[in-house]
This record gives sequence, C-alpha cells and structure tokens, in this order.
Amino acid sequence: MLSRQVQSAWAKSRRQTGEWMSLIRHSEDSAEVAGYLWHCWLADSTKRFLSEGFTDDEACTLGRFLAATHDVGKLSPTFAIQVESLSNTPGGIDLVGPMRDAGFHFPAGCSKRPGVPHSVISYHAIHTFLRKEYGFRPGAAERVAVVAGGHHGVPPSTGAAGPRSVSSTYFGGPEWASARTELITHLAAELGLL
Repeated sequence: MLSRQVQSAWAKSRRQTGEWMSLIRHSEDSAEVAGYLWHCWLADSTKRFLSEGFTDDEACTLGRFLAATHDVGKLSPTFAIQVESLSNTPGGIDLVGPMRDAGFHFPAGCSKRPGVPHSVISYHAIHTFLRKEYGFRPGAAERVAVVAGGHHGVPPSTGAAGPRSVSSTYFGGPEWASARTELITHLAAELGLL
C-alpha cells in the first residue's frame, strides 16, 4: 500500500475540464505502454539491437522501468505547485491542498516557474535509487538515469546533474525524497525487479 503522500501526487491536468491524473496512475500506465510497444510495435531488428547483452525479457523490463520512473521528479514542490487549482471558479479541484494535507511542505521561494525541471529531479532520484538499492557504480547509474533526465529532449547538463544543483527549494525536504524513493521502489517491485 502506497503512502498517502505518494497517492496525493498529481502528474497531468487539464484546467479547462478539471480533469487530472495521479502520478502513480501515469507511472503505471507508462510502464504498460512501454511493454506494449516492445511486444507489439518494435521491429525484431530494433529489439535485438536494444537488447544486446540482455535477454528479451530483461530488455523489456528495463524499458518498462525507464518509462515508469521517467516522471518521478514530478514529486517535487516546484512541479506540484504549478497548478494549485484546476478552476478559477468556487469549488474548483485543488491539487496542492491534498499534498499539503498528506504532509508535504512547500519551501519558501518555491514558485510556479521551476528553476530545475522535473526531469532533472527524476534523474537524481533514479540515480540515487540505483546506487543505494542495487549498488550501481556512479557511471552505470548515470547511464540509466539520464534517460529520465533527458525525456523532454535535452539531457541534464553537467551542472544541473551535479550535487550542487540539489536544493530544497526545488527538490523539497526529506518527505519529498522519501516519497520519490517509495514510488520508485513500488514501481520496481511491480515490475519484478525487487
């Protein structure tokens, strides 16, 4: 059972209609789409190229893990606060309130214009997870985590990916880091990696 904090996180929203999607749903959906693409869409020659050094199942699982975890950085104060309410009218859906109620703190200086993209926060969370949980060496963890770090088309720069970029204003306090680790652990377990 996931914590109330992880369950309160949102990933997608549509202000015009008031619709939104939880981060956990988006993460699990992304893993399923990646699996479908592997099994039903990619050419066999592409799968052989991507799975060099892995079995077909291992390569598919890695792809599903990368897809599932790509947005874990949305569990950060500067992402979460971007859309406080889905409607300017009374009774609009509040996306930040439930996160505050679940115990997330939004640091002073946290704004709706993030200084660090959620993809860089995803990179840091996955890199840390792989090093701590699996004992990956820094370079190996980076080669996996950079996929999430660059999922909007630009990999994190050396400065953005370095330890000095870690700021509680963007990354949040320990409750945010703990929630990101919990989400990655849940997704890894769902995929049979733990």
